[in-house]
Amino acid sequence: MLVSLYCRKQHNLTRRKPPVQLASKSSREAIPATDCKALANDAEAYSACEPENINALLSLTNTGQFTSEPDNSSQPVTIEAAQSVREPEIPSHRQLVSGVNIGQVASEVETGTCVVDVEVHAVAQSACEPENFNAHEPGISAICAKVGHKSRKRKRDAENWKQNKRKRLRQSGAQYTTVRGLQHAARSMKPIDCSNCRFHCSSKFSGEERLHIHSVFWKMTDNDKRHFFARTTERTPKKRTRLGRAARTQKQRKKATSYKFYLMKGVEKVRICKQFYLKTLDVCQKRVINYHKTKDPSTGAPNPITQGKHTKKKLPQADVEAVKMHINSFPVVESHYCRSRTQKKYLESGLSIRKMYDMFCEQRQSKALQGGLEYQEPIKEHFYREVFRTQFNIDFHQPKKDRCDTCEAYKATAQPSTAENEKQAAHVASKLATKKERDADRSNKSPEHAVVCFDLQNVISLPRSNISSFFYRRKLSVYNLTAHFSSVTDKHGYCAIWSEGLSGRSGNDIASSLLILLQAISKDHPQVTQMTLWSDSCIAQNKNCIMSLAILHFLEQQNQVSMIVQKFGTPGHSAIQEVDNLHSQIEKTMTHSEVFSPVGLLRVLKLVNRKKPLRIIQLRNRDFLEFQRPAKLLRFNQIPYTQVREIQYQKDSTAVNYKLFGSDDNVNVNVVRDIGARKPKKYKADSKLPRVNVSSVKTEITAAKKADIKAMLKFMPEVDKTFYKNLFDNH
Repeated sequence: MLVSLYCRKQHNLTRRKPPVQLASKSSREAIPATDCKALANDAEAYSACEPENINALLSLTNTGQFTSEPDNSSQPVTIEAAQSVREPEIPSHRQLVSGVNIGQVASEVETGTCVVDVEVHAVAQSACEPENFNAHEPGISAICAKVGHKSRKRKRDAENWKQNKRKRLRQSGAQYTTVRGLQHAARSMKPIDCSNCRFHCSSKFSGEERLHIHSVFWKMTDNDKRHFFARTTERTPKKRTRLGRAARTQKQRKKATSYKFYLMKGVEKVRICKQFYLKTLDVCQKRVINYHKTKDPSTGAPNPITQGKHTKKKLPQADVEAVKMHINSFPVVESHYCRSRTQKKYLESGLSIRKMYDMFCEQRQSKALQGGLEYQEPIKEHFYREVFRTQFNIDFHQPKKDRCDTCEAYKATAQPSTAENEKQAAHVASKLATKKERDADRSNKSPEHAVVCFDLQNVISLPRSNISSFFYRRKLSVYNLTAHFSSVTDKHGYCAIWSEGLSGRSGNDIASSLLILLQAISKDHPQVTQMTLWSDSCIAQNKNCIMSLAILHFLEQQNQVSMIVQKFGTPGHSAIQEVDNLHSQIEKTMTHSEVFSPVGLLRVLKLVNRKKPLRIIQLRNRDFLEFQRPAKLLRFNQIPYTQVREIQYQKDSTAVNYKLFGSDDNVNVNVVRDIGARKPKKYKADSKLPRVNVSSVKTEITAAKKADIKAMLKFMPEVDKTFYKNLFDNH
């Protein structure tokens, strides 16, 4: 490995040096050292260096000198090691220091006189032999330790904490602001007239002497101030108790001591009154009382202040190493994304720091019990967590998709039976068959055939913002049925958006929104005459008689599409990766935006794919139809929806064909009952299908949710406020 050190010096060398010349691979011509920064990123430039040249370069690192000959017309140039006397001139660019003494650079990093970036470039093995490099390696590990150490948590900087800055201002008597925002003025000597005082304090100390005492006092630390109180105050028992009212009412006076106050005038200790003492220092009597309460009763010396001085018990290094060894015992993997930009490792998603600590305690306790000893874990969870966060750059992997219940249950079975093995084999075969069929649909080349995948996105809760109070409020639920259209000529995404103020997410709602999407797709692509619909195997939403009637209703309404084939993925395994990709893009876009209402959501969805923007459809009340009741008039009960993997619908036909998982046989079912010549009112006059009306089911927004949303209105733009006001007026 060839190590390039780019040093940005705080001051330049004593004189400017002519450019060092290196050899390029292509022309072997001289290249100025100032251009080497660009060459550092070019691996081809490094391969131009011959092994003997690199070995000679490295051999000069001990002496701190490097000599090269730019051409025949110039003298050899010598770059000396960093000298003690330098000009204060700041270089305008990074200098490439070739052959600089590595030990010296390491010492400069230690003292802060040089900022070093270490870049390691791979070159041919012959260009840098291990024995040549290791001979001059001391100091590199120290540099890497300085600039390359990473951990999950940044180092604490207690000196610049706001509370410590505030504390220093308060101790020095300067102006400061409390945690609650109250501003305290700076300490200053207060005027006082002691002409009538029995000690005649004003005649003993002039204004300049009082000011000097005040300024010296507030330059002391809190501990020094307590020593000052020890020298200048005394606590004595009170000399007498005045009776009178206390004796008549049998009350006991609380005061048991008196205080004497002094100030130093040269070496003389001069007694003064309490008010003169307190106003000179600008302190309250509570400081003096607290000192005398907490001082050492035998010597009178003030005890050190223990406030904020609590020190944690230092654990033995053996225990620290035990924690690190336990954390290292867990297998880690690299990040699946951005491997070139991060060194973070990932643990299993089911783990957490709490679980790891519990396993650590159980492991150590079991070892102690094997030896017949009673054991109490000295390492607490907070210390285990601190080691994990500061000395490791690892995190917990988050699964990107749901896992199959059937597969996971089979994996958890220690000794599966023959029946369980056969069931799992059939499940895997079904998964592979679904994948094969899905790939075949993707590779279809007919312009008249289109594949449409659809799925309901996770519920979007709005408003969505980083305002802290929003996390504790009930929010409006917004639904998004996403569809992906794919054909030979075009690929496009569609979204049908509605909120719980219009309807919910029942089978009727999904069928109604899919009907709107199919109408938009057929309008945008008039050449399509056959559609294949792919969805997951959710029975409540996709595989039911409601969806079948909606598709038959769509075929009857229009004259373009003649056939629709509805296909379902194997339960537990997604076959609609295109829609999953759209959902991922939508979530990623929403993480960088504040969305307060469905109006804002529409704006965000338009930014998901700028090259091919999503076609967004906002549903209305009249778009939600009632399919459930009319579907009961047909013979959909003859279709075993739980086992179906494919249903085929034809225009102008009341018969449907279906296939089951694990079978390629087509089963034909006529879903229309024989109703005779006279049709009931529930049927259309010119149709064999029942009449479908607008849904009369209305959802209600709870009063608690309304109250929470109204409390968040003050943070929203006017357009979002208007949306919610209109929504509440209609409910």
